[in-house]
This record gives sequence, C-alpha cells and structure tokens, in this order.
Amino acid sequence: MPQTDVLQLGNKQLQLLSLLDFYGKEIDFLKNLLQEVVEKNTGKASRTEAEHFQNQFILQQKNIDELKIKINQNKHLAYIDLKEHEGLVDDKIIKESKSIENEVLSFEKIILELRQEYKKYLAKWM
Repeated sequence: MPQTDVLQLGNKQLQLLSLLDFYGKEIDFLKNLLQEVVEKNTGKASRTEAEHFQNQFILQQKNIDELKIKINQNKHLAYIDLKEHEGLVDDKIIKESKSIENEVLSFEKIILELRQEYKKYLAKWM
C-alpha cells in the first residue's frame, strides 16, 4: 500500500484552511461594504444588484464552510491512518486531499471573478 509523509499533508491542509479563513473574512468585509452602498442607494436597480451580491456572498460562505468540513474530515482520516502506519498516510487519503485542494482552487477562481464583478458594482453605485 503506497503511503506519503503526514507532514506534507498536514501543511497543505493548514494552508487550505488559512486560505478559506482569509476568503471568509473578505466576504464579511464585502458584505459590510454592500450594506453601506445599499443604505446610500435606495433605487430598485441598485437593490436588485445588491441582492445578487448578497446571495452570492451567502452561497460562497456556505461553500467555505463545506470545504472546511471536507478538509477537517480528511485531516481526521489522516490522523487515524497515521496512528496505524507510524507517520505515513495511505495514498487514498492523499488523493482525496488533492481533490479537495482542486475544489478550493476552483472556489478561489469563483471568488476572484465575483470580486471583479463586485468592483464594477461598487464603482457604479458609490
């Protein structure tokens, strides 16, 4: 059974969790900024666009939470495997970790696109 050093896996998991924490804080900041814009612009067009972003922020926060759960579950499985194989983790767990990493990278791309779209909204309504 092929195995990988748990330190490599642990470091990657911590990086992904830190990245998700960063984006979670950024979404909180963007939501607060959205509230300010909504308070200043009471027109229907502004509100419709604001609702779109509010929905996106809620959805992306949910995605962050789900990704964190996946990472922590993978981390737990690695810990169990670590105890059984003296510091090495089965490649199945590594493959799952890589899959989660790819999901986080896809999420990051979505956030970057949302941020660009949001900047245009702010330029229009601030």
